Amino acid sequence: MTSMNRRRFLKLGLKGAAVALTPFDLIMRLLLEGPHGKSYAAANSNMRYFMIHQPYSPSRWMFDLLLNPWNDPKFKSNAQMGTILKVGANDRYTAADYVLTRFSGQGADGIYMPPMWGFNLPTTSTPTRQLSSLIPNMLHLRGINTTNPSHEISKDYLFSPIGATKTVSALATELSADPIPAVALHPRLIGTRVNTYIYKSPNGATSITLNSSNYIKELTDTFSWPKEHAPSNSPFAEATTRLSKQVETFQGELDKELANDNSSYDLVLASRREMRSLLSRGLGDPIQTWNTLLAKYTTIIRSTFTSRFPGLSDKTVGAGSGGGVSHLISGAPPPSTDIHALLAPAGVTVRGLAELFAAAEFIFNNNLSASVVGNHEHIIGLADPYVRIDPDQHTTGSLTTTYFNTMMFSALGACLLEFVDFLKNKGLYETTLIEIASEFNRSPKALDGGADHAFMGASSMIFSGAIKGPLVIGNISQEDTSGIYTGATYGIGAPNPELGGGSLTPAQRAATIAAMVGVTSPVSSAKSAVKKEREGKIVGEAGVGPGQIVGTS
Repeated sequence: MTSMNRRRFLKLGLKGAAVALTPFDLIMRLLLEGPHGKSYAAANSNMRYFMIHQPYSPSRWMFDLLLNPWNDPKFKSNAQMGTILKVGANDRYTAADYVLTRFSGQGADGIYMPPMWGFNLPTTSTPTRQLSSLIPNMLHLRGINTTNPSHEISKDYLFSPIGATKTVSALATELSADPIPAVALHPRLIGTRVNTYIYKSPNGATSITLNSSNYIKELTDTFSWPKEHAPSNSPFAEATTRLSKQVETFQGELDKELANDNSSYDLVLASRREMRSLLSRGLGDPIQTWNTLLAKYTTIIRSTFTSRFPGLSDKTVGAGSGGGVSHLISGAPPPSTDIHALLAPAGVTVRGLAELFAAAEFIFNNNLSASVVGNHEHIIGLADPYVRIDPDQHTTGSLTTTYFNTMMFSALGACLLEFVDFLKNKGLYETTLIEIASEFNRSPKALDGGADHAFMGASSMIFSGAIKGPLVIGNISQEDTSGIYTGATYGIGAPNPELGGGSLTPAQRAATIAAMVGVTSPVSSAKSAVKKEREGKIVGEAGVGPGQIVGTS
């Protein structure tokens, strides 16, 4: 008697399939082959790309916009650019300040990072861990001039620089054996022109976009529901009819094959229900899987918000309406002089953050795609329902911006540490790039005076086990010489002679990512800031970096 298994079923199915394989068919083929096998993992060792896009461009100098990593005396701070809080009257925090802490990076020299890199952040593998553990595998590109102050246009250039033949999100798919070219998560915040600037491939392939409360269920709806019970709002519902017809073809081939083997006819018909069950088991129960992953990252975010970090949340935060309390947040005044109390409710979270990491872990764990792009908003669910944080941070205040952004980035950092642990446990950290980027950064004004679009000073932070860091590339100006925002070093680009003479460009960032992935640059004329050594390690190009502060006087 001939037994049925995944590989034999695959062979019979493909024998009867006379149609071109779509991403949905490829998912099915992947499930039947068993993607968790060692041979598959060995064959699929090319780079993966996970981009965490931050829409609306929050201020990042307290997190991953490294303005003074070498403690250069030319650096000029601004009262708006806090990285830690200062104690005022009555032993409470009433103002913010720009402070750096030296962390040991690769080698003995070390690097100066914002204080939050020394916070003890929660993870599931250890009680707490610091972001500083990621510094040896860090690449920071700064001073990138997008040339345009528009959110949407600079966002276009982030994904598809001028002259690009393919988008940055398509680079990792060129050498990948994964079935889905690329996945875009929460595209509502990314924009409406998803496939025009998030994913553009020379071969015409398109990305799958997901935008529901359960990304995993949305991805697997076609395989988890019989046709008659398929949810009408599923974006893949139209594929159900075609898949059902192909399953019927598979049944016919199974019938012939098993009859030829003189097997018991009880094994001849693999019913549609049993076939769907086989497909569903390949990815597991999408509801249970999603809930487990989502709960893990949600708990990490919640644990971050209830932590007491030195210089941020270990004292009462704020005093009346002074010290920037009235900025960044809008609506009714805080119910208490303690801003930290706004994070007390159990439902407080960073919108979309847990979902983003849960989906990326599922996709990479099942080898479904080599490219995942997603985003998150700011903190939601504050204790006072009339108070909200403005994600487009024009009306920033030094205290509120420093506090709320650092708490949000600490939650992101804790999820990032957890995700890196997952990659390391699966042996994927050496072959995965994690990028955190926005369309541009912020140009600070005077104390509590807000911030504008620093399109001439965008930046990108990339982590990978393949990076021999820390690498900080891109010269920045000591201050803005336009006369508008003078007196502060906030990251606007300065000349880089070794990379062509001017500020870094979106095309050079794309070329740099392409070099790390191991494919040609989307813009042929753009030079990469790094190179991949023979053993696969990523280092700076000869003569490039470290980025310096270029004096203006």
